[in-house]
Amino acid sequence: MTLKLKYFKVPWTLWGIGVFFIFFGLFLWYHLLLAHWGGALLKSFKERHWWQYLLSAFVTCVGASFFVAGKVRTLLIDKNAG
Repeated sequence: MTLKLKYFKVPWTLWGIGVFFIFFGLFLWYHLLLAHWGGALLKSFKERHWWQYLLSAFVTCVGASFFVAGKVRTLLIDKNAG
């Protein structure tokens, strides 16, 4: 009979920051697309400059990089291995 104990360390902080940035980037995309069709809630997006699209894509990519950077670490303690 082997006795093993697994301990998982989950990076909730990195994942939370990543989800926040992804939602914020998607929020910017949403308002940019609404401004494209004339129904923007944020008045500054009605001009539709190229850098607004670039900024929202950058924010979404930063959020995805935070989400991907978080790794689940596993510690295995086996009593028989010493």
